Amino acid sequence: MTAQGPEASKQSATAQAPNLAPDMAKDMAPDVASTDALTVTRVDNLDGVAVLTLHAPPGNALSPVLRTEIMTQMTRLIADDTVTGIVLTGGPKAFSLGLDIRTLDHPSGDAPQMDAVCNLIAASPKPVVAAIEGAALGSGLELALSCHARIAAPEARMGFPELVFGLIPGAGGTQRLPRLIGAARALALLVTPRQYPANAPEMAGLFHAITPHPVPAAIALLRATPSFTRPDDRSDGFADPTDYIAAVTAARNAPATIASVAPATRIVDCVEAALLLPPAQGRAFERVAHEDCLASDDLHGLLHAHFAERRAVNMPELVGQKIQAPDTIGVVGGGPAAAGIVAAALAAGLQVIQFERNAEALADAAARLAALPDPPSGAARLRLLPTSDLRLLANAGLVIEAVAEAPQTKAQVFAALAEATRPGTVLATNSLLQAIAPMAQASRRPVDVLALHFHGPAQTNPLAEIVISRATSPAALARAVGLAQALGKHPVRSAGGAGGIGERMQAALRDALAGMIQIGVSPAAIDAALLDYGFAHAPLAGLDRIGLDLALSRGGLLARDGVRVPQAHLMLLRRLVEDGRKGRAVELGFYRWHGEVAHHDPRLRGLLPATAQSDPGLDPAEIVLRALAALANEGARLLRAEIALRPSDIDMIMVLGYGFPRGRGGPMKAADMVGMFEISRLLRRLAETDPVLYDPDPGFAALAKNGETFDALNKLGRHRRRIPD
Repeated sequence: MTAQGPEASKQSATAQAPNLAPDMAKDMAPDVASTDALTVTRVDNLDGVAVLTLHAPPGNALSPVLRTEIMTQMTRLIADDTVTGIVLTGGPKAFSLGLDIRTLDHPSGDAPQMDAVCNLIAASPKPVVAAIEGAALGSGLELALSCHARIAAPEARMGFPELVFGLIPGAGGTQRLPRLIGAARALALLVTPRQYPANAPEMAGLFHAITPHPVPAAIALLRATPSFTRPDDRSDGFADPTDYIAAVTAARNAPATIASVAPATRIVDCVEAALLLPPAQGRAFERVAHEDCLASDDLHGLLHAHFAERRAVNMPELVGQKIQAPDTIGVVGGGPAAAGIVAAALAAGLQVIQFERNAEALADAAARLAALPDPPSGAARLRLLPTSDLRLLANAGLVIEAVAEAPQTKAQVFAALAEATRPGTVLATNSLLQAIAPMAQASRRPVDVLALHFHGPAQTNPLAEIVISRATSPAALARAVGLAQALGKHPVRSAGGAGGIGERMQAALRDALAGMIQIGVSPAAIDAALLDYGFAHAPLAGLDRIGLDLALSRGGLLARDGVRVPQAHLMLLRRLVEDGRKGRAVELGFYRWHGEVAHHDPRLRGLLPATAQSDPGLDPAEIVLRALAALANEGARLLRAEIALRPSDIDMIMVLGYGFPRGRGGPMKAADMVGMFEISRLLRRLAETDPVLYDPDPGFAALAKNGETFDALNKLGRHRRRIPD
């Protein structure tokens, strides 16, 4: 499956000729059929064999146009009495990467669906052989499976990557693949997005031959073989029905081995149906499951997340800038955050200069680095220069500080860094909790200053939130983006000082949860509802693990720098901390803890106001909606203040950095799927008791008036340039 559209190729038919053997190529001539999407080639001495070559760059995406062309030319060749067999092939890089994912949630008009194309080929009275040189993925692999035989190059790759979008095959893949290779090997391909080389053990039985020259081999096979069994009549994979059912049962009973999306269970059902149902009924069963997945919120959420990741780098300040990571970076500090940054940079092949104030602190930093779950190798450690001489940071193109969250300490560090480094060296803070302005002022080089926050653990989390000020230069932002990408992170731009996007959104979420606790909803009920919705972590149990005293301190830092931090959760945290409930470390917080296990604590209610003395009976759906409304409302405020460029940037930060369920797309996409009217109505109702948090942002009314959703704003982000104070 590809994200690239099948743009019309302007290459000539000759340029798109198949890779034939020299003695065949000299007689090759294009047939009457040659379009921008494919070419049909006939060779005079090949006994009626036709070669149909797909050429819809870059990946032969099976767009409505290409599906129509394949259907048209296959129908013509099948009806042509001079054609005895057909070779279907693509280019050296891609047989076909499958459906264009940008079109999955759009109707295709009168174009044939993939199942119709594949069924035509599978039922062809003339043999069709797939010659696969490059990748055959998703529907591209289903196209190959519908052929009567397959020949692949050794470097060819196979797989069903669309599972990461919550989509299962819909053109016979779950039916024809197990018919060929059995349930165990078929499920190995179908329930994981992994791609396998043609000669992998999982591929055994799928190919007639594996050769560096699949097109001439396919032609030779057609000339030498008088007849083939049609794919829907194959039963090689059913040779041992007991083993087949055992493989299905094992897959169904071992969800940990299956990709972590619900459609994987539908795939197992479809593979079972391939054995139990006639071919046509099995394909119909698969088609229903495919259509269910296609209509699901999961698909829309996962597609949104996919494109949001790619859209986030479209930052207005980067126009005309060269995005390049520095070869050498400096890291100031030796704590857990610094260790993660150092490890990530070393793993990416960068030189790292790590500064600590003395030899003892450097030794502690080294021990912390070695204690990471996946510490840098010995070779990588050779690229690390520990030092207590600040002047050595002059060799770094970017220096990031990760010291204690003390404003005065930060200012002192930036003043010292400005003295030790050359103008143009990017000076970054890893903090999201403090405004950039005081640090920039202390450095006297505000053009070089920004926040570059690697969400923890920095060596594995995929998010880099970059906060800029009005003074930050485009070159500094470009350098920070380059570093983030070099470390394998998704950079997301934010503006407006302390908190960035993520901490402000988290403050709104915590305020919503605190409000529910104060009307009598138990922490366990809240966490259970959000976990069931798909959150990666239980928010209230997570606060206990962080430490309620630390969470209170972090909230106070945001409020100190003028961020509009809702107060309900800070008041609740203060009350709990004053009562000695500091979290898991003291075995008492929102929960009573025994080791790593959290238990409901009925005594918590005694610390809460009278409104909390009886359970209001909120069901899980209402708990989720209240949390979602608070998040969407805060997101709308961030958009109106131009702290966030676009709704999808907010979504990416919450999905990648804070565990919001990817299948929901992020809070802004989730609000879109609930509906602007429903969210607005809920906000108005909740604002009667908590106007600070829930008073609807005017953006809701503006979108509703125009019949639009937040998604309409995603195309506007690159044009926004104003950065708030």
